[in-house]
Amino acid sequence: MAMPITPSMVTMVTPMPALALNVYFATNSDRISPKYHPDLNKVGEALTRLQSSVEISGHTDSVGSEQANQLLSERRAMSVKQYLEQHFSFRTERLIAKGYGKSRPRATNDTESGRRQNRRIEVALPKP
Repeated sequence: MAMPITPSMVTMVTPMPALALNVYFATNSDRISPKYHPDLNKVGEALTRLQSSVEISGHTDSVGSEQANQLLSERRAMSVKQYLEQHFSFRTERLIAKGYGKSRPRATNDTESGRRQNRRIEVALPKP
C-alpha cells in the first residue's frame, strides 16, 4: 500500500528572480555587440557584491529546429559568461551558463519584434 503524501513531505520550488539584460542577439548569432558592453559591465559590477552563484540563461526565438535553438541558446549564455569572467575575474563555477532554446519566450514569435525580444539573456539572482 502506498504511503499518502502529506504537505510536510512536499518542498515547493520557486524559480529565482531573473534579471533580464538588455542584451539581444541577431538571428542565429551568439556574438555580443559592443553596444551591450555597458549593460554587461553594470551587471558584472552588481554581481561582484554577491557571494553566491548565478545562472546566466540564453534564449532564442522559434525560428529553426529545436536542436539548433537549444545549441544556440547555450552558446549565447556561454558568451555572456565568458565576457563576465574575463572582465570581472569571477570564478568559473560561480557563473552557470544554461540554454533554454525556444522553450521560454518572453513575447510572441509571430512578429519580428517579438522574435527579437526572445533572442535574449537573463541572469537568475539568488533569493534574498
